[in-house]
Amino acid sequence: MCGINGLVVFNNKVIHNPKTILKRMNASLRHRGPDNDGIWSKENVFIGHRRLSIIDLSKKSNQPMKVNNLILTFNGEIYNYLELRLFLQKKGMTFRTSGDTEVLINAYRYFGEDVCKHLNGMFAFGIYDEKKKTFFFARDPSGQKPLYYFHSNDFFAFSSELKTIIQTELYNFRLNKNALYQYMAYGHTISPNTIINKIYKLEPGNYFKLDLKANKIFKKRYFEYTYNSTNEESLEFYVSKFQKIFSNSVKRHYRSDVPSAVYLSSGIDSSSILSQLSKKFSNINTITARFEESDYDESVYAKKIAKVFSTNHTEFLIKKKDIFSSIFNILNHIDEPISDLGLIAIHQVAKSAKGDFKVVFSGDGGDELFFGYEPFIKYPLTKILDSFPRFFISSFQKIFSSLFNDDFGYLGFKYKARLFLNSHKIENFKKNQCWSGSFSIDNINKIISKTISNQSLEQIIFEKTKDLYNNNNLQNIEKLGLEYFNLFLPEIICSHTDKANMMESIEARSPFLDNEMISFALEVPKKYKVNVFRGKIVMRENLKKWNDLNFISKKKKKGYTVPMSRYLLEENDLTEFLNDSISSSRNRNIFDYSYIKKLYSLHKNKRVNFGKELWNFIMIDNWLHTNNIDA
Repeated sequence: MCGINGLVVFNNKVIHNPKTILKRMNASLRHRGPDNDGIWSKENVFIGHRRLSIIDLSKKSNQPMKVNNLILTFNGEIYNYLELRLFLQKKGMTFRTSGDTEVLINAYRYFGEDVCKHLNGMFAFGIYDEKKKTFFFARDPSGQKPLYYFHSNDFFAFSSELKTIIQTELYNFRLNKNALYQYMAYGHTISPNTIINKIYKLEPGNYFKLDLKANKIFKKRYFEYTYNSTNEESLEFYVSKFQKIFSNSVKRHYRSDVPSAVYLSSGIDSSSILSQLSKKFSNINTITARFEESDYDESVYAKKIAKVFSTNHTEFLIKKKDIFSSIFNILNHIDEPISDLGLIAIHQVAKSAKGDFKVVFSGDGGDELFFGYEPFIKYPLTKILDSFPRFFISSFQKIFSSLFNDDFGYLGFKYKARLFLNSHKIENFKKNQCWSGSFSIDNINKIISKTISNQSLEQIIFEKTKDLYNNNNLQNIEKLGLEYFNLFLPEIICSHTDKANMMESIEARSPFLDNEMISFALEVPKKYKVNVFRGKIVMRENLKKWNDLNFISKKKKKGYTVPMSRYLLEENDLTEFLNDSISSSRNRNIFDYSYIKKLYSLHKNKRVNFGKELWNFIMIDNWLHTNNIDA
């Protein structure tokens, strides 16, 4: 796990001192790789790397790495590097290191542009070919590792972080208005868009080649998430296959030359990881957070799970002041706006783990692959809801809102009921944004300043989801699965896991996102993933053999988050920060602050829970101001 950077200069008259610029780019990513700072340059190509040493800790594995005419800068891990190394050795290749970096560059030598089809891992990398004058870039299938880039007639720049490219000050970077609409709706932008115009994020499962002679980019998708559940077998068959494949995945992900631990919640995902680790390894470390707010704390259950598997368990008490410290740390340092509250919670755990562990295991992907989120369960209920006429639901909503204020705890019933009713008779590809997104379309229209508003707002926001749902051969719940894998997983889950852990120089690994696990999940029939009562059926069945873990299936699913809605009811540093933002109206040409003030008033008076939306606004408003980005 590292940070990568680079510049290719096409116009020397515009770009001065590129090596100095690259050094500055590298320095901005020190948190991603504090162990080594490397630079390679020749003619008009400048490549940088910050290393977090995980496998083969020797200097021989430092980057950028040069083999013959190829130079590699690589962020991530190739989990099948031992198997690939053996294959390449049989083809006559020799190795001077024991790590995965040299395996990757030699795999590219052998497979060329097809290399990604042979990689099982999380990665974003660039390989420059001195002889052919080409640059090859690729990103892993589920988007665990980020890659941002800018391309013009004058220069090409790439980095692991968006802010690094902005800080080069080589271009007049401005707001991407379409991406702003996406961010307001989802709490994130949608690749290839970023919040900055003309800076792009490479989509997961894609690669591109930059031809330096022609100054042109050629992009191609090498991975497609496609269901393949044609040959239906018994539930027992899929449980047995899950155990075998997941066991192999966990074993591959455990390869490391530094101390590691499992982020232990009280759920099915981290328990499943432990169930397989405990079969093959001893002396396993687990860490969990204990929150002061009881409705957000599950440390008691985590302790029970740790006891079942006899782990070396460490529990960190996360106090309110610690969370506020993380909130402002994130606001000041986040490289791109992302308003998912899980980012704050994960950062707190990573901060606590720093110093003891360099590698942690995360349960990312379990819910997306095996339909574990609540929308998968309630989706069939939309048919019943939509069967009622509009006037009936509209009248019911008015009565409901007049009788009941929103909940302000952890996803309360009244809060969720309001969101569910709001999805009445809207198109299927819009429903999940209504349930799990941020601002409603109506609110976005009122928040965005009229000077930059766009009549095709819905088209911009739902373009990708509409395309995903445009498959008549799939059931709606399977289309929802496509939405979660292609949007929510890379843009929210993998993104916050990467950013939160990298802020503390920690590598997070996700065994569910192993290539073989993804392929297996695509084979599992829908009925073995979810029914009207619960999701992740195959995974639940796998844990049944441990009687002491029966409580996991019985308790209510909770995400890793913080009580933001509650914080925004109080008088504290964060609400003072919000009030100052509204008063100063510092981005008045972008936002209508009077409407934000109205939403905040409804929230403070406990009429409507706008905690998620207000945090979304705090993040984007501060980020644009801090980075001097204008419309």
